[in-house]
Parts: sequence; C-alpha cells; structure tokens
Amino acid sequence: MIADKQLTRMIEKGKPLSVIRKKVEALALAEDRVAFDVAIRDEYNELFPRYRDMTIKERNAYYDANFTDIVVEVKDYPPIAIDYSEDESYVTFTDWSNETRVVQEAIYTFVEGSEESVIDTPEVVEQVRPYIASDVTDIVDAYVNGLYKELRAKEYPSIADYVDAVVKDDTEAIEAYKEACLAVKAKYPKLWK
Repeated sequence: MIADKQLTRMIEKGKPLSVIRKKVEALALAEDRVAFDVAIRDEYNELFPRYRDMTIKERNAYYDANFTDIVVEVKDYPPIAIDYSEDESYVTFTDWSNETRVVQEAIYTFVEGSEESVIDTPEVVEQVRPYIASDVTDIVDAYVNGLYKELRAKEYPSIADYVDAVVKDDTEAIEAYKEACLAVKAKYPKLWK
C-alpha cells in the first residue's frame, strides 16, 4: 500500500512522529484520489465506451479481406473505435466529470417602477461527482503504529549470533545479543509518542 523512499529516509533519520504522520497521511490521500479517479473513469467508460466488437457482417468482411486461407477465432478480430460525432448525448470526460447541478435557484426581487432586480438569495451550484477525501486516520494510525515491526526487523542482530552463543554456552555473547535487541526496541517502541 503506502510505500515511499522519502518516508523511509525520514524514519531512518529519526524525524519526529508528527512529520512522519503528515507524510503518511499525504500518501494515503494521494492513493485515495487515484482510486477515485480510476472509479470515475471506469464509470464514464461504461457510459461511453471507446471500442465495440465487430458485427457478424463486419467480421465476414474483415475475414474476407485479411484471412483467406486460415481459420480465425472470434477473439482475433480487432475492436472497432466508436464514433460519437453524431451522438447528441455524448459529452467529453472533462465535461462529464465537471458536471454541476443547481441546488438552490437564485431569488430575485423586482423593484417597482424599474427594470432592475435585486438578488435576495444567490444561486447555489454543486458538482455532480465531487471528490470527497476519505477519512484516512485509521490507515495512518495502523501504518505508523506498525512501522516499529519493520524498523526493528532491519536493525535486530542476526539470530545466527544468538544461536551460536547458545551452542557455545557463551553467556557474554547471549547478554550482548539481548542488550542489542533491547536497544532496538527502545529506539523503535510499539507506540511512538
């Protein structure tokens, strides 16, 4: 999910948790926006697909023109681009995605004896398909609070050193291994403050 080299460098440099949280939140919101844009594009493509399959008549003409001595499966026929130039209901993706609707019409008061009018209430317009950022607090919390596992794993001493010390019954090496592990745990606590 959230992966960024800049975030990794920030963590390794020991940046404050508040700075890391802001970076993770920015990344989560960017991913949320991309997901929204993909969903909107998919919805538009369902309304106005770019290509269509060939009709049987078109397939036969295409076959006769291109494949005289081989058998062709249905999947081998190329799709045909759809021409919307004659379609009055067609709108571009930009126009469709920026479509607005009137929520409240303007109210005018006409002044007697004059051709002028005064706007009492302005017209209120809103987008039909607005981007509304998701609440990424849970994602940010889960990611930041789970960072300690990844960071600890990178810095823990090798388990082979511990096994070697146990096999040799070297209490100094075992204690050194434990101290190294505790130092890593202290450096990356489970819940950062």
